Amino acid sequence: MLSSGVRADDQGRYRHWDTLRHVTPPAGLTAEEWWLATWLARRALRRELPLRNMTGQPFAYALTDAAYEMLHRIDQQAAGRLTAPEQVTNPHARDRYVVSSLIEEAITSSQLEGASSTRQVAKEMLRTGRPPRDRSERMIFAN
Repeated sequence: MLSSGVRADDQGRYRHWDTLRHVTPPAGLTAEEWWLATWLARRALRRELPLRNMTGQPFAYALTDAAYEMLHRIDQQAAGRLTAPEQVTNPHARDRYVVSSLIEEAITSSQLEGASSTRQVAKEMLRTGRPPRDRSERMIFAN
């Protein structure tokens, strides 16, 4: 019978063949036999997702005992402690935050594309609605 140790090592690590083959296998097993037992045990835990890769194969995952333990700790320790910042909960602050984020994104994207304007000038143009004066400001305005 396969023990839970074949899915993860005694320290809870989920090892891939590339690392497992360099570790001394349990007594009576070759590295290949150990990997096969590990692979079969993980395959039994496998859950497919409704997502497919480019060849049509489903994406899948397997939760180990160590992963379940970590999820349990998160459930216990985070209960009632997760909060959202005011930018998300206060409608007025949220709207300001969204507008500010959009302005920052427009400026950064344009600068990455070659626009040469200071953040201060670009923000002033976008906040006041002033028409762009040059090619760089037009790029920022378009973004």
